[in-house]
Amino acid sequence: MSQFLYRPAKASDLARCVALFRQGGSRGALLDQALLTQLLSEHVLAIACVFEERRFDGTATVWGCGFSAFVTPEVAARACRGEIPDLVNTLMYSHRGPAPMLLGRTEQARLNAAGEMHVVMLNFVIDDSPEAPAAEIDMVCNKAFLMTHSGYGLRTYFMELNDRERKTPALRQSAMAMGCKTAPAPEGATAHVYFLEEPMFSEHPFHALRMLFRRRTPRLGLAPAQQDLLVLALRGCPDEEIASELGITWNTVRKRWRAIFQRAEQALPGLLGDPPATGAGTARGTEKRRPLLSFLEEHPEELRPWLSAH
Repeated sequence: MSQFLYRPAKASDLARCVALFRQGGSRGALLDQALLTQLLSEHVLAIACVFEERRFDGTATVWGCGFSAFVTPEVAARACRGEIPDLVNTLMYSHRGPAPMLLGRTEQARLNAAGEMHVVMLNFVIDDSPEAPAAEIDMVCNKAFLMTHSGYGLRTYFMELNDRERKTPALRQSAMAMGCKTAPAPEGATAHVYFLEEPMFSEHPFHALRMLFRRRTPRLGLAPAQQDLLVLALRGCPDEEIASELGITWNTVRKRWRAIFQRAEQALPGLLGDPPATGAGTARGTEKRRPLLSFLEEHPEELRPWLSAH
């Protein structure tokens, strides 16, 4: 018996991720573990998750992973015009030079508040070896994509497909079925950029990816450390695992929960339930978590970087 899930990627996952990318035919920056480690530690890999099988004997296997990052409106416009050849490698390797093109958390927060979020799917891969549980991991991958890319109110979504990668024919067919535009490319190019833009969804309100482009202002005003905790809690992680994943103590986890509850009660009175009757004591933390996590599942914008202009 096994449980299949997705979770945020850690530095210790990256060797496996590189092996999977190599197996799938990727090249260049995605095979550079040191670069991936740098981008992950700097929160430049804003969306980085692994698809994992956890067995009840305590063992686990990462069967796939996916990474996405954000760019400025100017870089997005150039990508739409086909002016950035070898897009993914150019974006990633730019962080070894004086003018990095992918955004850190502070810039993500600023542009999110400005309504200018442009995301590039750097790549994703699923192990295609015979022993891989393909159907189960594919289901997890689809859910992970929708959940991790929602809440940003995207303006543009990009993906680059390279003919060297085995998954490209299926993904190209999917991209065209979704209505993606194709950026200009030189004759004979082996890599092509496909993209979706927010305006198209006014004509296609029931598009499967509409939720990625829905824009809502967060109301809770959560700090980044609080958001990191809640992302793990939404994946079903107990407090002990949250502490381990974030490199903090269990007592710190408890303090963060209390601060989160206080913030939620101030911002949205009644969100965590009615206050207890006089003499009935206070609601336990576990009782407050259920309505909070249910709210966050419907409002992923609360977990995304946001920097108010005021």
